[in-house]
Amino acid sequence: MRKNRILLIITAFLAGILFSGCAVNKLNVSNVKLDGISPKGFRSMDVRLSADIDNPAASIRFSDIKAYIYSDGKVLGTIVAQPVEIPRRFKGRSNIEANMTLSENASVYEVLKIAASKEKLNQCTVDLELKYRQGKGAPIAVKRKGMTIEELSRTF
Repeated sequence: MRKNRILLIITAFLAGILFSGCAVNKLNVSNVKLDGISPKGFRSMDVRLSADIDNPAASIRFSDIKAYIYSDGKVLGTIVAQPVEIPRRFKGRSNIEANMTLSENASVYEVLKIAASKEKLNQCTVDLELKYRQGKGAPIAVKRKGMTIEELSRTF
């Protein structure tokens, strides 16, 4: 009897962990747009993104957002974004502010040239790491590798 109770508790705990982030799938992100890139010296840039967001569920907080950007298999740089909070039942446009630090083998000119061409930008791939917390739930870590910009916009 005691063994069954422990098994039931473990099963309930694992189910809680597995399903705690399911409602984030209800989050609809569309029309992701690169609003601007402003060089800051020779090795970094400020990046501004925006997206249409429809969140019919509880509030969601994204934190520890880090992305590695690749073009033709070469690392262009690392983007670190500010935490983003999406209120519950939010429907509208949301902005994301970030800072991009260029890799040693990338130049500001090269990144601006890629950003100006939608075709070249869509050929870039991204390795993404972030944590999200829905409502008062526990933070959930997400890691995705080798995603295209289009796949990235459909992730959440």
